[in-house]
Amino acid sequence: TFNLYPLWWSNASADSSWRMLLPVFYYGTEGDERTLLTPLGGRGWSRSGAVRYFNVLGPLFHRSRSADGNSERTAVLWPLFERRRVGDEVTTRAAPFWSSTTTPRGSEGWYAAGLGRFQDTAAGSSHRLWPFYSATAEERRPDVLYDLTLYGSREHGGTTARRLFPLFWSEHSAAGADTGFLLGLGN
Repeated sequence: TFNLYPLWWSNASADSSWRMLLPVFYYGTEGDERTLLTPLGGRGWSRSGAVRYFNVLGPLFHRSRSADGNSERTAVLWPLFERRRVGDEVTTRAAPFWSSTTTPRGSEGWYAAGLGRFQDTAAGSSHRLWPFYSATAEERRPDVLYDLTLYGSREHGGTTARRLFPLFWSEHSAAGADTGFLLGLGN
């Protein structure tokens, strides 16, 4: 994944990839299938060149489904609203306001052009609104912005840590407690 919020978004895995430059284009590949959406319309085709659909209403309404029925996409006023399903994974996006992805393993998403982020998985849950607040119950923080908020909390494995920059920080565990004030002047 490589994202430059809020305009460039991309993701690649072993069997699929997509790139999006808002509001200019979306190009995605999934197995043999290709999809191109632009404000002027959309087109879907296979690697061999066979056309699945051609849509001149792309900016107003777009609906497509894969040949095997495993995935589908619905877009209204693309790129503002889009819903995409691939197997059990459902992504709903209203760019650049919010996006949410749900799978049987959990959910994750962002809002406010990426300043806010949330996730809930078997490993734990996390939420942040940069630069104000972050909280996580995961072993590792999901991204570096969790450490760069004014208030942060983390609870995992019997350890609780809280900080209010630059006034206060504390960490409590079964082994003991450590607290500091005013950038370390008090401890």
